[in-house]
Amino acid sequence: MERSGSFCSTARRISVCMLLIGLCAPLVTMHGQPALNFKRIGVNWPTIELYFSASCDSTLDFTVSAQDFRVFENNVEVPNFQLWCPDPTVRSSFSVALVFDASGSMMGAGNAAAKQAGHGFIDLMDGVVDEASIIWFTHVVTVYQQMTSNKPMLHSAVDALPASGGTAVWDGGYAGLIELINNGLNPVRAVILMTDGGDNSSSRQPAEIIALANRHRIRVFTIGLGSSINSVELELIALLTGGRYYYVPTASQLVGAYVEIGTLLAQHFQECMITYDAQCADGGLRNVELQLRDYCNGSDTKTKSFRAPLDSTTFSPLHLDLGEVFARHGDDFTLPLNLRTSIHGNNFYPLRYTLTYDTSIIQFKSVTAPPGSLLDGVPITATPVTGGVTIESTAPVLVNGYGRLMNLAFSTQQRSDTLCRDIRPINAGFSQGCFIPIMDTGRVCLSPTLPTISCSVTAPPRLDWRQDSKEYQQNPFTITGRFDNTGDATAANARFRILYDADDIELLSPSTDTQTPSPPHIDPGMFATVSWQVAAKPRTSEDTIELCIRGSFDYHPDVTCCVRIVVSQAGTVLSCAVSVPQIVADTAAVRYTPMPFPLSVAVTNNGGTQSDTVWTSLQLPPEFELAPSETPGNYTKQLLPATLAPRQSGGVNWMLQHPIISSEKSYTLTARSWAAGQDTTVCTVNVRIPGLPPPTFSTRLTASGPLEICQGDSVILDAGSGYLTYNWSHGQQTQQIAVKNAGSYFCVVRRSDGLIGRSDTLHVSVRPAPKPMITPGGTLWFCVGDSVVLGVDGSYEEYLWNIGATTAELVVRIEGKYFVRVRDSHGCWGQSDPVTVISFLKPDKPVIRRTGDVLSVPEGYRCQWFRNGVEIPGATQPALLVTQPGSYQVRVTSSRGCSVVSDIYDVTVLGVAGNPPLAGAPTLHAWPEPASDVLRIRINDIGTQPFTLYLFDVLGRSEVIHEARSTDERGEFQYSLSGRKAGVYYFVAVLPETVLVKRITKL
Repeated sequence: MERSGSFCSTARRISVCMLLIGLCAPLVTMHGQPALNFKRIGVNWPTIELYFSASCDSTLDFTVSAQDFRVFENNVEVPNFQLWCPDPTVRSSFSVALVFDASGSMMGAGNAAAKQAGHGFIDLMDGVVDEASIIWFTHVVTVYQQMTSNKPMLHSAVDALPASGGTAVWDGGYAGLIELINNGLNPVRAVILMTDGGDNSSSRQPAEIIALANRHRIRVFTIGLGSSINSVELELIALLTGGRYYYVPTASQLVGAYVEIGTLLAQHFQECMITYDAQCADGGLRNVELQLRDYCNGSDTKTKSFRAPLDSTTFSPLHLDLGEVFARHGDDFTLPLNLRTSIHGNNFYPLRYTLTYDTSIIQFKSVTAPPGSLLDGVPITATPVTGGVTIESTAPVLVNGYGRLMNLAFSTQQRSDTLCRDIRPINAGFSQGCFIPIMDTGRVCLSPTLPTISCSVTAPPRLDWRQDSKEYQQNPFTITGRFDNTGDATAANARFRILYDADDIELLSPSTDTQTPSPPHIDPGMFATVSWQVAAKPRTSEDTIELCIRGSFDYHPDVTCCVRIVVSQAGTVLSCAVSVPQIVADTAAVRYTPMPFPLSVAVTNNGGTQSDTVWTSLQLPPEFELAPSETPGNYTKQLLPATLAPRQSGGVNWMLQHPIISSEKSYTLTARSWAAGQDTTVCTVNVRIPGLPPPTFSTRLTASGPLEICQGDSVILDAGSGYLTYNWSHGQQTQQIAVKNAGSYFCVVRRSDGLIGRSDTLHVSVRPAPKPMITPGGTLWFCVGDSVVLGVDGSYEEYLWNIGATTAELVVRIEGKYFVRVRDSHGCWGQSDPVTVISFLKPDKPVIRRTGDVLSVPEGYRCQWFRNGVEIPGATQPALLVTQPGSYQVRVTSSRGCSVVSDIYDVTVLGVAGNPPLAGAPTLHAWPEPASDVLRIRINDIGTQPFTLYLFDVLGRSEVIHEARSTDERGEFQYSLSGRKAGVYYFVAVLPETVLVKRITKL
């Protein structure tokens, strides 16, 4: 058999071998140096899986730990991840779907070799835990033997392998995945898909196999037999699902491929996995950097990329606001843009927004990110627009916390009146990420003159605790603020507010935090004072508190002055409160409600030091006694919790009872709480016991069934016949009642002679109905043709889905609402909440067109180009500059994440000149040639057509340098080549009906 390591000898497979470095190329490392083989990324959102192997001195090492690695996503470190590595000394159990080509072309030697290879693989199974299924395909798919560990049954199924009909390769592979998803039990799961020809009958596509396999962590191994296969698609499926592709020239080599795959599966494929949960589903590209650090005398770093799904429900608002400023007419002013929502360890991606304002009064000057601001060092651009200016930061930056982002400078016109104007942000958005900018409107107030306010605040500098009075000396105290106007205009509409922490002080007089002076203004050269009387609260340790008074005025920024007061630590100060419910006489039932009744004592430490153990003692009048549920004579209990921290409360409870009395009586119940070495606190409560005549005879209740019922069921209680009236403890007045709720039930009856009787009490308990939860195996949406598996948490005796299925799991292929009813081991039924499954259409298959050496497809979707089945890094634009021959495809993906791959477009010749441009046809010009710095670009005869201008390097990497959607965005452009390496570049203009290309050499 031609093994993986020899695949690279085939010229047409060079591109795949370059990606399968660990499988195809010899490993060359320096002695004593680490080697990190970052193989692939699995996306099972929100879980991200990084598959890799690490070696030291060319020897694979599975003893690495999480401390040996660091993971970064888009330059932000992932703080929490999990590492798993296989134990190479322990054989892994596997579940495998063996999918064979049974088409007519397999007749003879191919069919015999396939049977021999299947028998060889089954012989590797342990016969106990390993399991496999036998599936074959012609123009249809047959699941001949479902998943089993019975080797004789599997051998028998292989012997039945036919050879006739067409070739539905992709349907066969997809059926293998479905069999594993529904029936595969072992941790290692794989499909082995073998064919000797190209697909001619399938309804499925390779992309669907790849998506389903990755979603359920199933590897797909593909085997191509003979010379009539399409190796590109088979290689792509294996590569993107973590399997391997085997090219087998002759049927005699087929057995070796199956034996090698079985050996790899038993060894768990010799790779480790790091998993972490991603947070932001913005549909953007994620660059993952995996670092192996301080290991084997060195370090190694590898990177790979994946694209996140798009889910706007993961987006969160980010609050930004523009300040309010006051200025004179004709002066310049600066308006700050502040980030109010604190973010930690996240990228602040480029932000774009437009400011609109009264341009007849206000003119924009500049925008800067001042030193120390969150965007310090980030270039910011400003573009004038009608009625304002568009601001854009141009690079992402890692942000921790909140604060100033940028300063916006404006100038003003001279005027003689006083006015205020809004500066309103609109169309705010980030280039990527999961933050939604919410920007508050800014404001500038302009006047010909301005008041100038200063302030000061006075209060005691220190408060000391006095244990004898359980209070601070000089408490309450007064805080006073003075506000002086040294400006040349009146400070109108003055308002003063005290700023404080409610844990520090209590307002006494006035009790509101805002005051208005009389008169409500401060003239030039005058002042106003404001005072509050406040009380300091006990402190847990000596501390300094800050009290501030803020003054607000029309046409003047707020002015705030503060004072700091040292407050000493307070001692323990206990207080208590006792509570009981109201006792009501139920004449019909001849009882008190409630009885027994609870008495609760709440104790609070209002001081500043932790108490010793707190005890509470109850003093009762002789008519009261403890209920049977209480320990006899236990009138003193320890508080729960036993000790109280400052400002902490605890509690203690008793159940008390009182006999029926014929006339009303009131009592006072007393509770005393204390801690060792500290004062006692006493609290009381009044209890009124109403009068009630006692019953004269007893009866018994009967029940129609068990007194333990399922939620939603009922039991019938019967008080007996022959009585004049019935009064149940829960209010009903019939001989029988249907009980659905748990509780204690009795009935008071009255005979025709007027005598009252009371029944015994029956206690009904209710078993809760099971509440199953539906857990999807992935997201609750899928692309048309895919499916989602709905499971149920927990294990139940019986299942019934709303569509009639009775299995624990449900494979959903049609969108809609789904719920399940279950029966538990007690016979109780319960129903889940419904879940809604949504399906999305796939895009139309794109058609590749060629203009010169540029391949292109229509815009509107996210693109990824492939050459010879291998993803081209960075090739994500609708146009691709071809620099080498090969078989090209493009995958387009909708905003919902649904993808479709184009047909192959073979490029065999490069440098093909297009037809000469027609008179009046669009032409692309760029000069000088060669260029050293600034390049001038012009497109002639474009009319009103929109276009996008790309820059390509010789490796095919591209970036958009200009987009024109309207006529004012056309014309002649200048583009700077400074900072770019010397070499050849291509400028590509993509128009609706044509593509223009211009080659430029950079000196």
